[in-house]
Amino acid sequence: MHAFFVVVGCIKNLKLLNAVLILYIISRPHFCQGDKAKLTPHEIATRPITIASYGPDVARAKKYVYLSGAAYCFDIPAWTCPYCRKAQSLGYDFHAQVYNKAASTLALIAVNKSLKEVVVTFRGTLNMANVVIDLHHSIVSIDAGSTVLERGKSKDDGGSVMRIHTGFINATNSLYGEIVEKLRKFLEEDDDYEVVLTGHSLGAAVASVTLFMLKEEIGLPWDFPTPKSYAYFGYGTPRVGNQAYADYWNAQEMQLTRVVNKADFAAHAPSSLVGYVHHGNELWIMPTEAEKVCSKTVYEDPSCANSVASMANLPDHLQYWDVAYLSCAGADPVSTAKQFFIPVTRSG
Repeated sequence: MHAFFVVVGCIKNLKLLNAVLILYIISRPHFCQGDKAKLTPHEIATRPITIASYGPDVARAKKYVYLSGAAYCFDIPAWTCPYCRKAQSLGYDFHAQVYNKAASTLALIAVNKSLKEVVVTFRGTLNMANVVIDLHHSIVSIDAGSTVLERGKSKDDGGSVMRIHTGFINATNSLYGEIVEKLRKFLEEDDDYEVVLTGHSLGAAVASVTLFMLKEEIGLPWDFPTPKSYAYFGYGTPRVGNQAYADYWNAQEMQLTRVVNKADFAAHAPSSLVGYVHHGNELWIMPTEAEKVCSKTVYEDPSCANSVASMANLPDHLQYWDVAYLSCAGADPVSTAKQFFIPVTRSG
């Protein structure tokens, strides 16, 4: 790993740098090219017969995707990047930005006053610090809060213990305190707003964990206002937690839309073979460019994104509808290169 960081720090050509980064990511076991093993009939039969959470909402998914694209752009507060302008044309105005320098994580908050929505959007992987978060893929238990559902599982089989990707928890914690404070101040003025959590890739995973902590009132001040409702929209969402975590979300009566573009590799990572399970209702953008609302009778419909797991690839992860997530980075190569440059301290 150290040798890889040294190589990245020495590369001057941006295209070569991106190629090295991509090859490194997809070569890691965590970013496998899709699970070879599909759900067996028994596994499908033992899944819950319904998913209480309602969705997907195609129309709303096609709006928030622009905010997920804007999160990758530089100088977000100016609100002039192509995706910022598109979001603004849909009624979303910039409200605040949250950035953690140590973790290189970022979120933006946008407000639509006419629709009474405050949308928190988390940026996905854009730099080496984010890659380290992605690769830190051990699965650990999380503080369960106050209303976690047991779903009838026995405690001795470990099924009732929620476990989440360590890197995603760390990324969430890097931004959570400031997100909570900004939401508190906003909702104190008017709590008749829906709070929407969204993001792409790593950002979609952080949005999921953040929403869990908000709903379970983990780390919230005593005077945190209760919003009108919560909703979640994830693009290229990796698997975030285990079966118990998926059970929790799929039992919630709320809007949960997880969008998967064609054979996006992120939809198959981390592997289900090591205990990770998707949550929420899947909206699959099929290779024909049409959208398919997947079955609500199984957690991971084998006729949707899982049907093309063997063809999982990176390009499908980098573009959702008309949003190309690296377009802002390509338009500002200097700022992008700075994201990946890691200084090497010379000894002696």
